[in-house]
Amino acid sequence: MASLYRGLQRGVRNKRGKYPPAPGFFYVSTGTWAFYEMLTQFLQLRGYPRGPLFLTDWGPSERYIRRSGIEHKNLALTRLREGYPNTPLVLIGDSGQNDPDIYLNFARANPESVKWILILRAGDGVAERTDELRQLAPSYRAEGIPFYIADDALEAAEIAAELDLCDTATLEEVETEMGAIF
Repeated sequence: MASLYRGLQRGVRNKRGKYPPAPGFFYVSTGTWAFYEMLTQFLQLRGYPRGPLFLTDWGPSERYIRRSGIEHKNLALTRLREGYPNTPLVLIGDSGQNDPDIYLNFARANPESVKWILILRAGDGVAERTDELRQLAPSYRAEGIPFYIADDALEAAEIAAELDLCDTATLEEVETEMGAIF
């Protein structure tokens, strides 16, 4: 995934051969602040683009015994939209929890704010959910929501290249990185 993110950061050359300004990256997670140092080290060691982390506090809140991940992600997305009203967002999540529903609801409420929603298959334990989302994806796109499902980083990079969000070199980099990992 790190090479895909670097490809998204690089973008695609324009007609004059220049790359666009690099986009900002914001990492929104329901992980706790207790993991901040470990997460930043992971991102740095793997070569992910730099960016702030939106993490959550664990413990009781006014409404819950423990914090709501859905509420946390909705609030983070709302803050990003308000902070960057003219910047379309690329939302990347997985099929394991609530990311698809959170991102779809956000896109419906803010259609001009979403450039791409990518949901990665979280694992074999959620194969049914991933298959269901894959079947629904065309209807979401017909609705105007750029919603895509991918099984891995290479499939995600292929979709990103088709949408002109990254260059073909990104495909080679992702494939190389995946070959080094497996």
